[in-house]
Amino acid sequence: MKTANNNFSIGYLVRSSKSKNGQVPIYCRIHVDGTQSEISTRHYVPLNQWNPSTGRVRGNQDDALSINKTLKMMDSHLTELYWKLIGSNTLVTALRLKNTYLGKGKQKMTMLQLAQK
Repeated sequence: MKTANNNFSIGYLVRSSKSKNGQVPIYCRIHVDGTQSEISTRHYVPLNQWNPSTGRVRGNQDDALSINKTLKMMDSHLTELYWKLIGSNTLVTALRLKNTYLGKGKQKMTMLQLAQK
């Protein structure tokens, strides 16, 4: 079963309430048909380097470029997973997409099971 409207978006935000040593964590927010979920990117930036309108880090320093590249790759991966879920004809929600991205719900295999495959 597919989602009703197929409305999908990804955005990035920082949480100033979770500041550590003058740096704020960057979160990815996923929206799918009125549902939303957040994933920590595990990256921190100084608040004054964050651009809320673009959802990216300001500047051309190596760390800013590296974080922005990571966010772009996260966008691509989440978008790819979204379309795979749509193609598998399952109900797509923000939580399901988040769990798929994080690898939750997959059955883990032992080394013996992998070797027998």
